[in-house]
Amino acid sequence: MYKMTDTELHRYLNATTTYERLCIEQQEELEEAYENVFGTRTSWDYEQGKIYSESLNVADYAIYLVDLKGKHKNDRELWERRIRVFKRALYCLTDEEQFIYRKSPATFKDYELYHKILDTLRNYLEEIVSTIPELQEKEKKFFESASEAREVARYDAKVDKMSMLELLEDSDISSRKDILKNLNPTDSNVFEKFTRAAFAVSSKIAY
Repeated sequence: MYKMTDTELHRYLNATTTYERLCIEQQEELEEAYENVFGTRTSWDYEQGKIYSESLNVADYAIYLVDLKGKHKNDRELWERRIRVFKRALYCLTDEEQFIYRKSPATFKDYELYHKILDTLRNYLEEIVSTIPELQEKEKKFFESASEAREVARYDAKVDKMSMLELLEDSDISSRKDILKNLNPTDSNVFEKFTRAAFAVSSKIAY
């Protein structure tokens, strides 16, 4: 079974937003590229007091524009596929699960429930992506040795079994409330924010 990383999961959770931003950035890049098109023009070098002419190789620039449009098209199609895959996975959830996923949990209990639904959604995504090789991301090697990887995996497993309150056990009550209040699981950086916030106030786990 294909296993999806947290980073990859975030790409699917935020695929629609990323796609919309991508389209805007591509349009701006293309407009800038066309603005740079010119034939032969006269320019001035004020420091040296010289006038010279410059021209653009139209054929080469035309090839550049074609390549740029091709890259834009490929990038859009990739995110469009991710959006379709995410919608398929989302529709696999029950109506109640979809409702909970779409709302912003405000309490610790809601967060725990949301996390379980997110795991279920990840499982559906993994099942679908496992049938689409071109969407599968290759695992990157982060560790120099197998023992190092096992050590990190052991700590990760320990963290996964801990509740948020356990992670924040060493923090004072006000800090704990602030973190829980500001933590929004629908945020694209929720895992990064949670990890940074939790480990900043907890001494239970140290890498």
